[in-house]
Amino acid sequence: MLKQVHSQMLITGLEQDIFLAAKLLNMYAKYNNTENANLVFDKVEDPDVYICNLMIKVYTQNSQWKESLSLYKKMQCAGIKPDNFTFPFVLKACASLSDLQEGREIHDDIVEAGFDSHVVVETALINMYAKCRCVEDARQVFDNMPETDVFSWSAMIAGYAQNGYAKKALVIFEEMQMVEGMLPDAVVMVSVLQACGDLGDLQQGMLVHDYVVRCGFELDVQVGNSLVAMYAKCGSTESSRQVFEKMTQKNVVSWTAMIVGYAQNRQGIEALESLSEMRLVGVEPNSVTITAVMLACADWGFLQQGKLIHDYVVGHGFASNEFVANSLIDMYAKCGNLKDARLVFDRMPQRCIVSWNTMIAGYAQNGYHIEVFDMFNQMQLAGMIPDSFTTVSVLSACAHVAGLQQGKWIHDYVIRTGLESNIFVANGLIDMYAKCKNLDIARQMFDRMCSRDVVSWNVMISGYAQNGYANEALELFAEMQIVDAKPDAETMASLLLACSNLVALQQGMWIHSYVIRRGLEFDVFVETALIDMYAKCGNLEIARRLFDTLSKKTVVAYSAMIAGYGMHGYGEDALALFSQMQQTSLKPNGVTFISVLSACSHSGLVDEGWQHFNCMSRDYRISPMLQHYACMVDLLGRAGHLYEAHDFIEKMPIHPNADVWGTLLGACKIHCNTVVGERVAEILFDMEPENAGYYVLLSNLYAAAGKWGEVAKVRTKMKDKGLKKTSGWSSIQVNNRFHSFHSGDRSHPESIKIYAILETLTRHMKNAGYMPNTNFVLHDMD
Repeated sequence: MLKQVHSQMLITGLEQDIFLAAKLLNMYAKYNNTENANLVFDKVEDPDVYICNLMIKVYTQNSQWKESLSLYKKMQCAGIKPDNFTFPFVLKACASLSDLQEGREIHDDIVEAGFDSHVVVETALINMYAKCRCVEDARQVFDNMPETDVFSWSAMIAGYAQNGYAKKALVIFEEMQMVEGMLPDAVVMVSVLQACGDLGDLQQGMLVHDYVVRCGFELDVQVGNSLVAMYAKCGSTESSRQVFEKMTQKNVVSWTAMIVGYAQNRQGIEALESLSEMRLVGVEPNSVTITAVMLACADWGFLQQGKLIHDYVVGHGFASNEFVANSLIDMYAKCGNLKDARLVFDRMPQRCIVSWNTMIAGYAQNGYHIEVFDMFNQMQLAGMIPDSFTTVSVLSACAHVAGLQQGKWIHDYVIRTGLESNIFVANGLIDMYAKCKNLDIARQMFDRMCSRDVVSWNVMISGYAQNGYANEALELFAEMQIVDAKPDAETMASLLLACSNLVALQQGMWIHSYVIRRGLEFDVFVETALIDMYAKCGNLEIARRLFDTLSKKTVVAYSAMIAGYGMHGYGEDALALFSQMQQTSLKPNGVTFISVLSACSHSGLVDEGWQHFNCMSRDYRISPMLQHYACMVDLLGRAGHLYEAHDFIEKMPIHPNADVWGTLLGACKIHCNTVVGERVAEILFDMEPENAGYYVLLSNLYAAAGKWGEVAKVRTKMKDKGLKKTSGWSSIQVNNRFHSFHSGDRSHPESIKIYAILETLTRHMKNAGYMPNTNFVLHDMD
């Protein structure tokens, strides 16, 4: 009918009639038909502001923001003065394009035209500045308004909420309530609930919920959706579900809010169940729903369910959606399926920075470090500029392969691109240098940081702990408390590792009491670290008590407890606990089997060791790694089966490293077997010619066998190569401080008194009949 009227106007020559053209434009605006609206507008020879406003309205309603602004400029060139109807439309176009410069120019036009006191125009200005992330400018417009209405208050509250100023959003909401006659509407409540959710303030959210009920907004579907999202963000999915069930109307946003809530709170099963319910009642998911479900699958490792949803994505035309594709890459990567993750990535018609970052992070998280560097290079060749997220992933790869050279190259890139001030990148650099054992540079970077978060402290403390600098880790923790930084569970786990490495039971117990005071004792990482610390410090009774009281036992907890039994020679207890683990739904991993095999080794349980080594691949499909082979060599070596251990190494399906051969050489020394020892030593000298430790070990083997001539030859060879044995060290805790000593060390300020006491102790030992074995002492010295 509309087209017929338009055709008749063209036939009769009435298309230039402004009144009829306005009617047609109004109708085309109603049906979002920009093509025909353009035909009508172009035929009007002398359009006035009303006709231009209608055309701008058509453009705006169809999200043709640039066309809207272009027509606005043409109006000005033609001398047509915009009015209070023009400005809200063009300001909305600026807001949608985040075009702040154009928005400011239009603001100047508004002032010049005298509409800077018009409430609708000023509200549009507030919205434009807020969408362009200039909240202070928005507030300045709001504060200068001679009169306000509910829409201007709503725009200001939304501006704060949408830009991360949640507290300010709640403050201005309170101010609004104090204005006589100014009653919030449903739109205001949506922004206020968003602010409560962003703050995670459940109590405030419940108060706002009561207000919503009193004002009668609870049945509004948008308010209901916001309540569901708010409770979920505050961690109360039960309350979210209660609101959801009471909603008389549920749209796709309602279901999505519930699914997102479950996914964000790591309730993957509930998220998938809600998706099924959603489809059963005839509501089809949108791209946001699918992205949320993918998050749940990724978090829980639900690979099969993720593949089914991938099939749905392909069948329903979502495969080309950038956000959905990125979530698919993330899901496959977190489920360990890098092949399918890469397929999704390669099939994307367009890739944004998030796509590259997700793929690179997937490779980094799964240990594909060469692929990380390759993708980093490909990314730049494709014209994509790496950002802070890219850099952190690449630094993580450098850290895991101890790739100091690559790490330094990335550091240079960081400096050139000005990313060094980014706290996430700075933390990544500290972590990389620490894991590459370059703690001096790591500490320099830490000290240079203008601001630090808890992660900054954690990576530095962890770096010290993992590299054996336990004293420095504990001292840095003391500094952390002085500056009132708040330690978290990861901080505690790193400190407990430091205590474990020092066998510092008293310090560990103090950390335990601190953990309890901070309410962190139920964190799964802290629980496991406590078990590990008590076990390594020899207090297996407390370690087992902590293990037995765990509300949820994990594979990591079992592995730590089994390792604790093993290192103290309680092999049978270790195997009994492993057997108990097998009766549960938990599946042992590679680390668990290292603990089991080590326990067998320390207790001489050769047959049991073979049994568990074989069942690892047979029953659990875990491919043995170098650490497992080293444990088996240690097991056979300690038991004196040196030739069997040698044959075992020769038949390994993967290339043995120096650690594996070094384990056998150590066993040869214990059993004085120079035949196998000489053979193994030659292999080690070829593999690591600069490692003095293997020469010392062979020297000690010859000394134990009484071959002093061979001892002298080894010592001469060391001297010719300029090799020196690294001095051993010990530590002692005095008044809650650890003191380290090297062999022959006289650098301690109290060294005179220390050596005087040592001489006294030595004299008492001799008087008691103790005769030390000094066969190896001279050969350990330079």
